[in-house]
Parts: sequence; structure tokens; C-alpha cells
Amino acid sequence: MTENISYLSSEDQEIINEKRALFKRHNTGENYKNKEFYIIQSNTTNINESLNQFPNNKIIIQVDPISSGIFKTNYTKGFEKKSEELNKRIDTFYENLWNKNKEFIDKENINEDRQKIEFYRAKKNADEAYDFLIDNLYQSNFYNIIELVKPDSTITYSDDQIKLEILINDLKNIKFDKNI
Repeated sequence: MTENISYLSSEDQEIINEKRALFKRHNTGENYKNKEFYIIQSNTTNINESLNQFPNNKIIIQVDPISSGIFKTNYTKGFEKKSEELNKRIDTFYENLWNKNKEFIDKENINEDRQKIEFYRAKKNADEAYDFLIDNLYQSNFYNIIELVKPDSTITYSDDQIKLEILINDLKNIKFDKNI
């Protein structure tokens, strides 16, 4: 939503700006990180692929016909350190890229607007590589992040054609460890 789009065609910029305006109209302004529960309702979302979007000590409720569950994010200090190190590396890379870009503009006396566009193209490519690294970090540390919330009780039903197991959770009873 905040990425520089000046390097895109005017038609693409117009489409993105319309979507940004639509998002702003429908965004309630509620702080995403202040929510206690996050509900994912999808047939295609793999919790591993979206784990990096959820803050620590929050409940994720996955409603999916193939794989459902209730999880609590519980980032270990070791994992948070790995994540911070990766973020610092990418920030340093962007800073160095921008400084080299400015140096090139000054030295070669070229069009600054055009060079900024090239910088944002390079940054977009780096973002894709970074996204792969951060996703891999979260996926490979899945069990260091996610804690399964055990149900308070279970109801089972079966007949000749169907077998159901209903897990019952009282989300008010889930305790959050604020010291992690």
C-alpha cells in the first residue's frame, strides 16, 4: 500500500491508486496489532505462508474444511533475534543501495527522477528476495512460533455416513504470557 509506484505505467498507477482509495474508505483505522484474535477463513491459505503477519501472543483461528485449528503465536527470543538480524541486513542493504544510487546521480550528473525510478525497481526485486527469506525463516521455525490451543472439550457424532468431531474452546480462558 505504501510502495512507490512511479515506475509503473500511468494505467497501472491509476488502478493501484483506486485500490488504495477503496482500502482507505473501508479501513476502520483499528490498530492491527491490538487485536486479540485473527480469523482466517479460506480453503487455500496455508498458515505457514501467512505466519509472519501475526504479532506475538495472539490467537489465530483457522477455519478451513481441510485443516482447522486454534493457535497462539509464541515467538521465542531466539526467533525474534533471527528475525531482527534479517531485518537489519535488509535495511542496511537498502541504505547502501540508496547511497550508491545518490552517489551515481551526483557523479554522473544524470536525471535524478529516472534514477529514483530505477532505485525503486531494484528495491522491488530485493523485496521479492527478502520476502522469500523471511517466509522461509517463519516456515522453518513454525514449531518455535505456534502453540496449539487444546480444546476445553470435544463432542463426537457418527452415523453410517458421517463422522464429526467438534472441538469446543472458551477463548476467554486462554491466558497470554506477556513476559515472552
